[in-house]
Amino acid sequence: MGGPDRLALSLGPEQYVRLEVCYGIRPDGTAHHLGLDLREGGADRLTTVISTLDTAAVNFNAVIITPNGWTSAGTNCGPGRIDFRFDDFAGPGGQDFSNISYIIFVFQTGGALTLESIETRRRLPLDLALLRWHPTTPETAKLAVHAGLVRPGRIVFFSGDEHDPGRHFLGRTDLAQIDSTRVYDCTTGVIDRLPSPEVAPGQPPADLFCCGHAQLADGRLLVAGGTESWDRGQPGDPPDPTGHHTNQHFTGLRYTWVFDPQAPQGTNPWIRAADMAKGRWYPSLVTLPDGSCLALSGHPDSNSPEHVNPLVEVFSEKPGPQGHWTTRPGTVSAAYSNYPRLHVMPNGEVFSATPMAGQCKAWDPSADVWRDVAPAPEDPDYGSHKTTSVLLPLLPPRYEPRVLLCGGRQPLLISPQTPGSRWAPTAPRRAIEGSTARKRLDGSAVILPTMDILVCGGFDEGRAMVETEAFDPVDDTWTTLGADGVAKVPRGYHSVALLMPDGRVFTAGSNDRGDWSYHNRPALPEGTPLPPLPRTTGDPGVDNRETRIEIFEPPYIGRPDRPTIAAAPEVISYGATFVVETPDAERIRQVALLRAGSATHAFDGDQRYVGLRYTRTGGQLHVRIPDKPAIAPPGTYLVFLVAQGQDGVAVPSEGRFVTLRPLRIVTTWAPQKRLTDRVTEDRPLMAVTTIGDFSTAVHTLHMVWRGFNEHFFQSRLDNGAWTAPQQVFAAPVSTHSPALGTYLRPGGGLETGLVMAWRGPGEHQGLHWALNPGDGWTAAQDFVGAGSSHRPALAQLGDPHMAWKGIDDDHRIYWSKLLPSGWQPQQVIPGVGTSQPPSLAVFQSRLYLFWKGIDDDNTFWYSWLEPDGTTWHPQNNVAFRDPASGAQMKVGSVMGPSASAWGTRLLLAWRGVADDRNIYFSLFDGEEFSPQIRKTEWGTTQGPTVCSLGDTAHMAWKGALDDATIYWSTMPFVQQAG
Repeated sequence: MGGPDRLALSLGPEQYVRLEVCYGIRPDGTAHHLGLDLREGGADRLTTVISTLDTAAVNFNAVIITPNGWTSAGTNCGPGRIDFRFDDFAGPGGQDFSNISYIIFVFQTGGALTLESIETRRRLPLDLALLRWHPTTPETAKLAVHAGLVRPGRIVFFSGDEHDPGRHFLGRTDLAQIDSTRVYDCTTGVIDRLPSPEVAPGQPPADLFCCGHAQLADGRLLVAGGTESWDRGQPGDPPDPTGHHTNQHFTGLRYTWVFDPQAPQGTNPWIRAADMAKGRWYPSLVTLPDGSCLALSGHPDSNSPEHVNPLVEVFSEKPGPQGHWTTRPGTVSAAYSNYPRLHVMPNGEVFSATPMAGQCKAWDPSADVWRDVAPAPEDPDYGSHKTTSVLLPLLPPRYEPRVLLCGGRQPLLISPQTPGSRWAPTAPRRAIEGSTARKRLDGSAVILPTMDILVCGGFDEGRAMVETEAFDPVDDTWTTLGADGVAKVPRGYHSVALLMPDGRVFTAGSNDRGDWSYHNRPALPEGTPLPPLPRTTGDPGVDNRETRIEIFEPPYIGRPDRPTIAAAPEVISYGATFVVETPDAERIRQVALLRAGSATHAFDGDQRYVGLRYTRTGGQLHVRIPDKPAIAPPGTYLVFLVAQGQDGVAVPSEGRFVTLRPLRIVTTWAPQKRLTDRVTEDRPLMAVTTIGDFSTAVHTLHMVWRGFNEHFFQSRLDNGAWTAPQQVFAAPVSTHSPALGTYLRPGGGLETGLVMAWRGPGEHQGLHWALNPGDGWTAAQDFVGAGSSHRPALAQLGDPHMAWKGIDDDHRIYWSKLLPSGWQPQQVIPGVGTSQPPSLAVFQSRLYLFWKGIDDDNTFWYSWLEPDGTTWHPQNNVAFRDPASGAQMKVGSVMGPSASAWGTRLLLAWRGVADDRNIYFSLFDGEEFSPQIRKTEWGTTQGPTVCSLGDTAHMAWKGALDDATIYWSTMPFVQQAG
């Protein structure tokens, strides 16, 4: 299976095309045995590459035939390279995928499609036999306890007092003793000295030893905490009223610094930022999807009574230059380990592989709540900072996360987003000196551009682990490298390892036996009183630091067939497609972003591998960035291309720096227009119909409203102007405006008609409905057994769905959906209630329900219909996070809100509370609501209605108080880098 078997087809723009490709069938119709092993974890893989697709997605189904039976499964896939997961297939029990005869692929699409290739292949292996260590001779002269990769290709490393109590003591008055910032040029190998942080006279020195750090969204490095005092106290230490030194605890600094790699030459690159609420020594920092940074754990400062900082703090770099910290609700356990291993999940949660009170937990930044994910691993080593964890490569289309724990005797895996997931052992490691159960305490793990996890350094009960291992996250297998993979320099406590832009691995640091750097720690019998800490620069002849740098060169370094990147953008954004120019486009098999790392104490919480979808056009790759920042938090990344080498192995390019920057959505509404030909005492409603096929579709925006005389009127938008109002029915219809939605016309493909629903006139509260397939409204029909004191809501998710409040004092919310046979019997949504009309909207293929509370409860709530089509998710408050205070701010109104999908967001709009008749709106990305925006120049009594036509949002509303005129405005969906 050494290479791809190609098949290129171009299909015309017929409305529906069904393409069957028999893979493994000879021209004469007979089958030749493929012999593929497509079991989960098997050697072979299946990939489709769709280079041209005029529609949003194509339905893809595969039928697998083996000598013992068959199975099939389908999915929707977009353009680009798709690895099909065979664990998705459901077939006869015990189905064996290890001996596949042939496969039939079925593609169904409504537009032009070019299927560039179908490939069956073994995973591109990394030729581990050629791995080697490449030592370099320059000495850093400083211990690399902390390190981070920064533009334009340098590694900054620093260590404050370098793990020495004497240097810390002297550093109170002599900054040179803790001035340990150095920068390594990844291209030339040259090491330069840089200034270290400085504080005002009278303040504790900025000893960065044992701080925490994370990459900011703008490419700078955030550094927080450090050493306020050592574990036994020294002259000049701050008062210790709570006994930290009695317990032999270090205390942490409250300082925060931002390292700017682009600072002008000759200036200090360290910028003092806002202080934290409490100090932190041994904290962990991680960048969140919105670009802010979370800080957890660490020993606090001398004024804090706790021995673990309990606060959940989040740093925002605005307002500059100092930014600000926000203390979020909730705390962490007093039993929480220092330097917890934190990873941002694609669902936005922060998963802690380090257990807290017996559980590995996940923190939801949108709700400020922790949830239990799995019980702590049985191996106690995985509860400390001596072992490490890695978020394994995130791959499209699902980007399902798995986390590897290693450093203990048996590595473990978990899928944190999978309900009920538990830690499970990986495949056995290969033997090292006859043992497969050697520890790697204080070892490091680095993700290579080939997706392999390189594990190096560490100690096993005093034995230096100079052998190197690699974990294959696709096959979940381990390899121990041969003699060429043995490090020349042992690495342990206080060592670091980072991926370099060219694909090599930088390793540095380590304290011999974990000892102090310039003094030998006294070895005393247990129970012997500890002597005072040293106060000198060092003991004669003592240097327990490892200051040599060793560079690890994977086998692709120096290969002549490495692909090259001729051009790529400097800045990329979510949901966008960017172009990579390469002369090797035909050979490319993977495109990935690898986040610039920052490492300390055996952990790199920044490193991240994000696989990307792409298509080819000549010498260009059109690469798609995921929409969700939680998949790839904003910041500095390296884009790598991985080709198939001449010998079938994975050969990556050198990395190209890119900045993944959040896009700012422009929320500018056009000036309101007064539609003087229409009036209402309620709010107008809108919906969009589609006529035609994929290539000729015409979308039309419709508006309906109730006039003064309980009649309904309708209008449509034609070339930017509304047509004259037309009365819908001859007789009075309702005391409220109707709900308006769409339905799929029978036999019409994607064509839709209008559906309208309303409560009766006067005291009549029964529900009625009618359809308009395009040539006029049908006669009104009763929804037998259903009634409401207000207007219902409509939205189409496949079938039309309707939701409504009950009659009179029945505040329950009911729902139903329209089938060809009529509306299904009404059902109650349990546990929710409202005194106003609810709103429905479809966003990200999910049906959302929004409503205000009952009577005086003016807060908004929301829920969504679960994938089973029958269960509603538990209700949540609509709330946004205040940018200044960080507090969750609920929103609401005396009227129900209106919602509509708009670009990559859901738009929610409403009028104010009590006498506030201004219009407000907020944007929802599926996880969080943006801060509300108030339109002070607009007013309404009833509340607005929103609906999107293409990428333009339309809002319509009745005027305020006695102004019954309908107003209208538009807002195109525009994103700008921000």
